[in-house]
Amino acid sequence: MSNFITINRLMKRIWLLVILLFCSMSFGSAQHPIYSMNDQGTIEPQSNYIDPFFWTDQDTPYEQVYTQALVTPGLNHSYRVKLYKYKGWDDEPGYYYIVDIERDGVLSLHMAQSLGWDKFTVDGNASDEFFKLIRLDEQTYILLFVGYHYASDPEQLTIVVLRNDKATLVFNKHWSIYNLRESPFLMKVVTQFPSTLPVTMRNTVYKTIFQEGNLLKWRQGKN
Repeated sequence: MSNFITINRLMKRIWLLVILLFCSMSFGSAQHPIYSMNDQGTIEPQSNYIDPFFWTDQDTPYEQVYTQALVTPGLNHSYRVKLYKYKGWDDEPGYYYIVDIERDGVLSLHMAQSLGWDKFTVDGNASDEFFKLIRLDEQTYILLFVGYHYASDPEQLTIVVLRNDKATLVFNKHWSIYNLRESPFLMKVVTQFPSTLPVTMRNTVYKTIFQEGNLLKWRQGKN
């Protein structure tokens, strides 16, 4: 009888471990869409992924510092990105503070902030590009913008989707990119720099943004 009780207790412990393992795997692999699409294929952002821009310089004159016509085969319209800097701000951090995205010469999206965007940066290494254009599928592109790096805070990551004749802001948070693969799209980020946290908390800051068809999703962890 005692052997039966011992075996029964052991089996219960094994099943408990299996359940806990399954729950941890399910939590770790949970996927969260950054935006959705309606029946017409139009992008529908989720407000919890778009932090407001800090902008205190609405009345300060500005001047254009860069413009680029985007090469986007598959889209029915032409897009152009125009970047601006405030006049007299030559010694201030950041390369540009205002982003205008035009479709066929008409403004489609306007973004502005006082903190400024930087050259496109991955893992602290700045490139010569002001932003990154990536194709998800035949009718969907994304633009990635990286904010200026202040002290120990992660850079601001801004994501815009070009689809269905429109430029749509879908993401704006302080998630710093440390690895990027363009096709299929996969981007590894941290929400805080691990060196600023206790060792026991460092694994919690890693996230992965990835492509699933023409959607962007994220999951917890490095993989």
